[in-house]
Amino acid sequence: MAMDEDYTDLATLENARIVAETGLRKWQMMISLESDAKFYRTIPLPIIHRNEVLALAILGDCLLHIAQFCTEHECQSYRGEDAEPLFDESKRLVTVALTLAVKQSDNFGEGRAYASLGKSAYVRNNLPMARRFFSSSLNALSLVVKRDHAWNMLKFEVNQKLKR
Repeated sequence: MAMDEDYTDLATLENARIVAETGLRKWQMMISLESDAKFYRTIPLPIIHRNEVLALAILGDCLLHIAQFCTEHECQSYRGEDAEPLFDESKRLVTVALTLAVKQSDNFGEGRAYASLGKSAYVRNNLPMARRFFSSSLNALSLVVKRDHAWNMLKFEVNQKLKR
């Protein structure tokens, strides 16, 4: 009975992988469509790029969980993949997400990508690297909190001046 539950968990992970892959394809198609639009845009490109970064990081997390499951249960994924190629693909996707996030100055995406790399290092029992990635994630996410706080304070001050 426990084996059936394990494969149900693998099925859930594989379904999450399909959803993440579909989302990533949709954001990448939106980038292509919006880049080709000459006169109008429906969604600003920075928003689309941020969502692409998050989709890459989420897909990397899904692959990491599938690889971890396959390692623990000594099985293959539903697509017949071993754990090592899944770990490698997960790391590659998250590294691409991190590169895009840094290029776009997207602190939230950067924090998410560093957190995914930290999980990967932790699963591989590389605790110093995991600690380093997690601290980088916290640093990037703290910038988001500071920027949002500064934005809210600026908005509050502007509203106060408008009322006067």
